[in-house]
Amino acid sequence: QLYIEHGGGGQARESYETMLYYYWKHCELQNTEVPFLFIIGDEGFYEKVRGEHRRKYLGEPLAADVSAEAVFEAIQHKFAGNVFLLHLPYGGGDAQIVSQWRGMLGENVINLEDPTLVVEVMLGIIAMTMNKRSMKTYLDDFRVLYQADRLKSAKPGADDTEDKIRTMRKILAPYSQSVNALAKVQVEGGL
Repeated sequence: QLYIEHGGGGQARESYETMLYYYWKHCELQNTEVPFLFIIGDEGFYEKVRGEHRRKYLGEPLAADVSAEAVFEAIQHKFAGNVFLLHLPYGGGDAQIVSQWRGMLGENVINLEDPTLVVEVMLGIIAMTMNKRSMKTYLDDFRVLYQADRLKSAKPGADDTEDKIRTMRKILAPYSQSVNALAKVQVEGGL
C-alpha cells in the first residue's frame, strides 16, 4: 500500500530534481527488463541541483550545479522513457506547475484526481505501456478486483464502483491515447 502524505512545501516548488539526481547517480537497476519510475507530487521543481546540496546530502565532492534539464534527460534515459509524474491538484498556479513538468516529461504527466487510486493508476500505466491491457480491458479487470475487494472488506454504504471506474477512465484516458502508450513496449511474460 502507498499512503500519500500532505502538509509540506507551500512555495510551489519541492526538490524533485535532487531526488531524481539521486536515482540517476546513486541507484542501480538490477535484472530490469523495462524500468518504471513514478513520482507522486503536487508542486514544481527547481531549475538546478545545487552542488552544495549534493555534497551535504549525498556525500559527493563539491562540484558545479547541474541543470534540472540534464537530470531529467539522464533519468529518462536510465528508465527507458518510463518516468511518470502522478500530479496531485495544487490549486492556484496548478497550470504553471503542470506546464513545467510537461516540458520535461511530456505525456507522462498524469493528473491524479483521486489519490486513493494511486496504485491502480500505476498498474494501469504499466499494463498499457507493456501492451498487456488496453484501457478498456484494464478497467474491466479493475471493476472485478475493486468489487471483490470492497465485498471482502465489507464496507457499508453505497456501491461507488462505477464512480471509481469513471474517475480511472478520466485519469488514464490522456495517456492511453498518447504517442507513448500507442508505441507500446513489447516484452514476453506477464506482469
